[in-house]
Amino acid sequence: MYLSSSGFQIFLLTKSLIHVFILMSEYTVSILIPVYNSSCYLVRCLQSILKQDTARKIQVVIINDCSTDNSGDIIDLYTSTFQSNNIEYKVLQNTSNKGIAYTRKLLIEHSRGKYVMFIDSDDYIDSHAVESLCNLADETHSDIIVSDFFEEKKNKQHLRRTPFFNSHKEFLRHVVDAKCNALWNKMFKKSFIDDFCLGEMFSTGHDFWEDYAFVTKACLNANKVVKIGRPYYHYVMYNNQSVTKQFFDEKKLDSMVYYLTIISSLVEKCETTLNPIVIQKKFKLKEMCILKCRKENITNYRTIFPELANHGYYIRNHIISSELFIKIIRIIYASKKKFNL
Repeated sequence: MYLSSSGFQIFLLTKSLIHVFILMSEYTVSILIPVYNSSCYLVRCLQSILKQDTARKIQVVIINDCSTDNSGDIIDLYTSTFQSNNIEYKVLQNTSNKGIAYTRKLLIEHSRGKYVMFIDSDDYIDSHAVESLCNLADETHSDIIVSDFFEEKKNKQHLRRTPFFNSHKEFLRHVVDAKCNALWNKMFKKSFIDDFCLGEMFSTGHDFWEDYAFVTKACLNANKVVKIGRPYYHYVMYNNQSVTKQFFDEKKLDSMVYYLTIISSLVEKCETTLNPIVIQKKFKLKEMCILKCRKENITNYRTIFPELANHGYYIRNHIISSELFIKIIRIIYASKKKFNL
């Protein structure tokens, strides 16, 4: 096909406009919000995103995990009423209650931003969060940006500092030791999440410590992690409906065992110097399982982490022999049986 000079110029102009349109339609950041029964806090969360002091294009992905309160109505009303030139909403509804892990995995699949931020629906962020975090990520080419955060209690606010680190390895040690393993005070490069299939860490049916496993795998594979000097996230601690506030049951214990087993495998492959920390976590979790489980299930929890027999047993900050550990288990079992616990 032959194009005249003017026709070729039109072709180039059209091609350039299409390219510009594609660039303009790309999101700088996707903010991912799983929602379940958070109607009392949801408006504040969404308002904190709408008030972001930035011209960057933001994608807000919200998934309602079959809330039984009016969270769904609030989402629909807010996203249809309060619009912004640089914010686009994508609202989804699970067909049944799938849990936080499945929902987070789905949120990642629908994210289209260069960066990804996770916000729990009862929490909120400061107005400069997106601009500041994205600026630092652009400048440093980091896979992960970490920030301090505020703990919000009734009528009180406490600044919580993430542990200081001079190196990637030092930060990884804090993460494996569960001192900096939350999702919500971090921003991740989306291509990094995709390259290492981090979304696959969220396993359906295991809804506690899923963030611990995700962040551990992320840090083990990151080329660069940088901490920003200001807190931007507000972590609300007075929502009794939150998963972290719910009573420990055996489903939660099983989830912790499941993810700690994965973390152990990741550390064994990538950073064996952190094995002692993982072993200590296993000791503590095994103790917790035995103390909190129903009496008829003690035998089952006795068999978890059989490799600990090679290290002695860790109880209440003391290493004891396997024989003494078994005696303690029998005492606990007898007590539960005697008092019908």
